[in-house]
Amino acid sequence: MGKLWPVFIAGLFVIGCGGTAIEELDAKDVGGGGKDTIHVTDDDSPDSAGREDVAGDDVSPDLPDLDEEPVCVVGEACDDHDPCTIDDKCNEDLICEGTLVAGCDDGLDCTIDSCVAEDDCTHELAPGWCLIEGECFQDGDLDPENPCKICITAIATDQFLVDDTLTCDDGNACTLNDKCMDGICVGQSMDCDDGDECSVDSCEDGVCKHVPVDDGLACNDNSFCTINDKCVEGKCVGEVVECDDNNICTDDSCDPEFGCVYQFNNAPCDDGNPCSVGDTCQQGECVAGSDELNCDDGNPCTDDYCSPVEGCLYINHTRDCDDGDPCTVGDACNKGQCEPGTEALNCDDGNVCHSGTCVPFVGCQYEFVDGPCDDGEFCTVGDYCHEGVCVPGLEHADCDDGNPCTDDFCTPGVGCEYNFNSDPCDDGNACTAQDMCVLGVCTGVDQSAMCDDGLECTEDSCDPDSGCVNTAINDPECRPQVVVTYPPRGVTLDGDRDINVTGYIQYTRDADKRMPRIMTINNSPVIPMPPTPGSDPIWNFTFPMHSKQGMNPIVIDVNDSLGLKDHVVQTYYYSTQYYPVDIDNPESSMVPDGLALYLGQPVWDDGDRSTPDDIATILQMYLANMDLASMIPSPAARESFLGCTYNIYIEDITYGAPQVSLTLIDGGLSMHVVIPNFRAKIRATSSALHCPNTKGTVTASSITIDSQLAITLDAVTGEPRVVPISTNVTVHNLNIDLEGAVGALTNWLINFFEGTFARKIEEAFEEKIEEIIPKLEEALAGLALSEDFDIPPFFDGMSPVTLGLRTKISRLDFSPAGAIVGMAATVVTPKGTTHNPLGSIGRASCLAGLPEGLPAFPVGSPEPSIPSLELGLMDDLLNLIPYGLYWSGATTMPVPPELIGDKVSDYGITDMVLNVDLLLPPIVTACNEDEALSIEVGDIEIQADMKLFGTPVQMTMYASIAADVDIVAIDGEAGKEISLAIQEPRFIDVEIASLSGGLATAEDLLGGLVRDMLIPQLLESLTGDSLGSFPIPEFDLSGLIEGLPGDASISILIREVLRSGAYTVVSGDVG
Repeated sequence: MGKLWPVFIAGLFVIGCGGTAIEELDAKDVGGGGKDTIHVTDDDSPDSAGREDVAGDDVSPDLPDLDEEPVCVVGEACDDHDPCTIDDKCNEDLICEGTLVAGCDDGLDCTIDSCVAEDDCTHELAPGWCLIEGECFQDGDLDPENPCKICITAIATDQFLVDDTLTCDDGNACTLNDKCMDGICVGQSMDCDDGDECSVDSCEDGVCKHVPVDDGLACNDNSFCTINDKCVEGKCVGEVVECDDNNICTDDSCDPEFGCVYQFNNAPCDDGNPCSVGDTCQQGECVAGSDELNCDDGNPCTDDYCSPVEGCLYINHTRDCDDGDPCTVGDACNKGQCEPGTEALNCDDGNVCHSGTCVPFVGCQYEFVDGPCDDGEFCTVGDYCHEGVCVPGLEHADCDDGNPCTDDFCTPGVGCEYNFNSDPCDDGNACTAQDMCVLGVCTGVDQSAMCDDGLECTEDSCDPDSGCVNTAINDPECRPQVVVTYPPRGVTLDGDRDINVTGYIQYTRDADKRMPRIMTINNSPVIPMPPTPGSDPIWNFTFPMHSKQGMNPIVIDVNDSLGLKDHVVQTYYYSTQYYPVDIDNPESSMVPDGLALYLGQPVWDDGDRSTPDDIATILQMYLANMDLASMIPSPAARESFLGCTYNIYIEDITYGAPQVSLTLIDGGLSMHVVIPNFRAKIRATSSALHCPNTKGTVTASSITIDSQLAITLDAVTGEPRVVPISTNVTVHNLNIDLEGAVGALTNWLINFFEGTFARKIEEAFEEKIEEIIPKLEEALAGLALSEDFDIPPFFDGMSPVTLGLRTKISRLDFSPAGAIVGMAATVVTPKGTTHNPLGSIGRASCLAGLPEGLPAFPVGSPEPSIPSLELGLMDDLLNLIPYGLYWSGATTMPVPPELIGDKVSDYGITDMVLNVDLLLPPIVTACNEDEALSIEVGDIEIQADMKLFGTPVQMTMYASIAADVDIVAIDGEAGKEISLAIQEPRFIDVEIASLSGGLATAEDLLGGLVRDMLIPQLLESLTGDSLGSFPIPEFDLSGLIEGLPGDASISILIREVLRSGAYTVVSGDVG
């Protein structure tokens, strides 16, 4: 029992001290002798070291009464009042003993470990210690990792502090004077630089080492006398600088500190000029000497010079020289040599009885010669040389002059003499008779009066060689005159195709003595009927013609018995269809389907929504402003379900931007609208108490609306009509999420959205479509053009002509291949002409009697893609444009004289006044074997008043022309236009109908000027803007819906211009 007291006293001590705890109690020591070891931890204790209990120690002044009952019962749980033990039990010694809790010792010498409870330990740092990163250091200990940091507990106990007063060693043998700087041990590197670039300097273990670098490494030996310095075996070695400045007037050397040095000298030199002699160096330059080089080569055939570049030059010349031989004349230098002249010395002394020769390098030598000579006496013949003298001959001279009217003889010292006679003779003139010699001339009596043939239209004369000559007088009064009695000039015909051209040939002079010899009409021979006795002296003719569509020329040529001619050119137009222009009633002259417009799929929907140039994009812009919520009433519906009546509200509707697509179908368009990402709140409420209310959300991936639009023409008004024939709405991926709703109610609402709701959307959308249908009809009606356009004047000083294009839609054909809009069309303008044709000529199927339909659109090439927009212009409408000019009077006009050339004065023409009147309108036709488009203009009347070589001349001419023509696209003032491009004429003929002024010989000249200059220039003025220009329309879309830009339109981007049947087709894409 006495062994329990030390323990008990210790426990009291702990309890009495409050805050102290028994850390460890060795039970074995309790029962082993007179001393026990108790480890305690106290807040005021400097350390945790144990001490021994010694007898006599007063460990507790308040001991319990030892006579009290035992503190515990063996084997039962008890409390030893030690918070650091667990599982306390009473042992056999009646001591309450627990098991010590392990883990309060943190293993650090610098901490005081205590146990407060079985799961709560404390570890306080002991004074004079630092605890850094789990390791204990006493005050003044250095950082084992850094000798410049130290533990100073008075400042900090959880880190080392920098102390630059500490000595240190950085551990590097190659540094000196190591010291702490900002907490780092820093040493001064040893200087191992040997000043040699060719070695790598380093320090190893405190010893400097110098390792040579690789040979060839660039370096600098600091000498200006070397270049390309390189390391060789650890030394910097350079190539010696070559200081030769190539100047002979300097002494060259090298100074290592300055480099090359060039010192002037006075040495002899060569200044490079071979013409100078005695050159010397002065101030570093070679100065020419005062002497000059002698270049004389002693050759008279060279010019001697000294060139500063080449030295002595010897240039050959070709001037005269003397080769030393008197027998040569004209000696001249050639290739540096004096060559003998090509002429020999003339040794003729003027005596034909001498023979002179030249002996080389001696001169002329003479000898006597025999032979004929002339003694100077005309009457002697056969003179000869004898011993160097001319002796007279024995024969006499011949004095016959060939004139039968002279007697011939020779008088010495005088020569031949001739005396007149009066003998009969022949003068060789067929126009004389009774020829006699008179005063040495054979003369006859004139017989020219015998050559008169009695005709007024011949000039009678006698030709001395051939005799009588009778020359026809080529003036209008003498020519045969062809008169066409049918058809009249400038007429349009529409009756029987087979006509008879009738007329006659008449003469103004000598009518009863002359007759036509050759006559052709259109190159076919015609035999005119001679006049009957007692009738007018005219020759009648008839010629059958089978008319073709368009211009029918009548070209008549007559050549009569005097060789005089007449040439007549006139035309008539023929067709079974004409379009009379009436500005007050345009529909009376409209060409059915005169304009045909093909609108391919891209016009309706090109798949691109970035620009409003197709109908689908515009509809999508229109539907973008659609408020789907406003289409749904509130409540959206009132429905009954399982005996309950519900009001269904659809609220807070949101959805994505509607997307529209259009597809061509037979008879109209199919419209597909997608409203994506539909979302709304839904409420189903009932006033009945037994009917549960519910709410939630409804979503759908999309709502699609499919509607078909029938597009036709109103049978009564002829206006376009757009009629919706079916609209279907489909809700895709419908999902309804209701709060607490039973499945039956959810299914009922799904059926509601797929049925009733979809029908309401259909009805609302149909109303929306009904709103835009008038706009669509208006847009379609707007395709019918009614616009005026100005045709510029033919020539300066004239006024432009305003033509009106009027159209009316005549057909609307829709199919998957495209939409075809046919338009009846005409051109109108006020009448200004005095002529009265039947109207603008029609193609009339080229008189084949078969109907001609529209082109098989699309006409253009499918490469690189099928054309999306084409405009067909029928020939009959194309003809209405030049006809409008003609009808307005614009083709009756004065013509500037310069139109036939600016050099008319070269032909003797002055004061010219020209007036042109087209008796028939220009026409365009393809009714020919090649079906090639051509322009024809018949009966162009030309009135000319001028002076020809000062003589007044008045002339009337008629011309007809035909030329192939291409239709091309051009840039006009208002945009793209199609225009005629006229080629070289394939037919052009001119008739000079009358000429007054007495200069009949000028006909060929004037006719040539008209044919070669005026007509081509007139043709050129009829091309382009003037005659064939037709504006290619753009279709305005800006008014279709509000908010479209002002330039929103559909226009054609031209790819090609083609011919198809009776149409010219402009093919392209949407522009």
